[in-house]
Amino acid sequence: MEGITIRNAPKNSFSINGVTRLTVKSITIDDSAGTSKGKNTDGFNINNSDQVYFTGAKVWNQDDRMNVNSGTNIYWTNGFCSGGHGLSIGSAANGAVVRNVTFENTVMEKQQQSVRIKTVSGAVASVSEIFYSGITINSGTDYGILVGQSYGDTKNEPTNGVTITNFQLRNISGYLDSGATQILTECGSRSCSNWSSSIVMLTGGKQLTTCLNKLNPISC
Repeated sequence: MEGITIRNAPKNSFSINGVTRLTVKSITIDDSAGTSKGKNTDGFNINNSDQVYFTGAKVWNQDDRMNVNSGTNIYWTNGFCSGGHGLSIGSAANGAVVRNVTFENTVMEKQQQSVRIKTVSGAVASVSEIFYSGITINSGTDYGILVGQSYGDTKNEPTNGVTITNFQLRNISGYLDSGATQILTECGSRSCSNWSSSIVMLTGGKQLTTCLNKLNPISC
């Protein structure tokens, strides 16, 4: 798919389900008219797909820029995102497998959160080999990095059924407004392992001390 523009979609724009070997190039989703009004205007939803490659996408919306609910070998590069809920893994629900997903070289602005992994409370699933690299976060963002294992109205009660392993951050930078939070992680007591980071430079905002089962080196 190449060179498609969608304006003011009433709901999700692209649902990529059960697909193998797809390239998505130079797509524009402009839902900017929905600012303060739009809901569930996801840019790209991915389910049970393999080898999906995105390059040059530009998205203005009010929900996930892209979310990988289940899938393997997903690659996103050279994007621009404004007004939404970031580049997301999940929500990973019961039975989901998410493996080898890379987001790189993307500018994020006015996000509820920019880098996000969300897993459903009580689910049993697997999230592994998740890489964010070269992500620039601009003002207007509420959370720079948010990892939560209590999705589904069970805040502060993460569960252990979904493992998050080999999660890597590289060259994440930007400035957050004073009321924003740089990093928040809420892991189950034994479900997060093998995380790493290099050159995470977020300024502004606030640093929390209330992360649950925080995992060095990525912690509040």
